[in-house]
Amino acid sequence: MPSQPPSFPPLWSPTRAPADQVSGALLDPQHCDMGSVVTMSLLLCEPSNFTGGAFTTFRAGKPVLHDDLSCGDAIFFASERVHNVQAVMKGKRISLVLELWQGPDNVVDRHS
Repeated sequence: MPSQPPSFPPLWSPTRAPADQVSGALLDPQHCDMGSVVTMSLLLCEPSNFTGGAFTTFRAGKPVLHDDLSCGDAIFFASERVHNVQAVMKGKRISLVLELWQGPDNVVDRHS
């Protein structure tokens, strides 16, 4: 098994969440995906390739760390649920986030 994560070309999405450019963390404590119905976060690298970077949801206002994910594991959750990604302290964390929408096509960037 390779020690380095696979190399992916940079992608741009008009609905991507703003992440910290140094640590990759999603630092907004109230972040949720507005307008979509279901969100999927899929880990695309081995967890041994990074430290930190735990996907976090909240239950009764308390953080729930999803730090037991393996490469290929996905978390599906209601999009309006508050979630974050902790800072990556070492290495590189690669994930794919997909939001499923209901209704007409979204033609406006949510950050506009």
